[in-house]
Amino acid sequence: MDLNISEHIVMLYYRDLEDARRFYGETLGLKAVMENDWVTLFQVTPHSLIGTVKEGGAGGFHKVQDENAVMVSIATSEIDQWNERVREAGDIEYVKELYRSGTLPMSAFLVRDPGGYTVEFFQWDEGGWGQSEHAA
Repeated sequence: MDLNISEHIVMLYYRDLEDARRFYGETLGLKAVMENDWVTLFQVTPHSLIGTVKEGGAGGFHKVQDENAVMVSIATSEIDQWNERVREAGDIEYVKELYRSGTLPMSAFLVRDPGGYTVEFFQWDEGGWGQSEHAA
């Protein structure tokens, strides 16, 4: 029996919550759908969100790590436009410039967010996995 999943939220922890809010809200242009003093939820798709959590906040469960082993991957059909938007922000560290994958049918670029998390933007090639019957 398949059990219902209504949303997917990735919670990321920050020492400086305001920097994270600016990055996801202003720089990337994601809509804040819930906000209080210790957490903000940003809409990525109708059923996926990124939560930015203040370390030590009232409802937080984790501590900020000096090195994060989490990568947020955002699939898009507008990779060039996203690359332009991020580049125009001017102060975003690129982990890897726009490239064609040698192992998957996709193009991508990776940046670092204010908490040190890697954010990957990628686009499947025409007919690639995300463009097939596997995509929701």
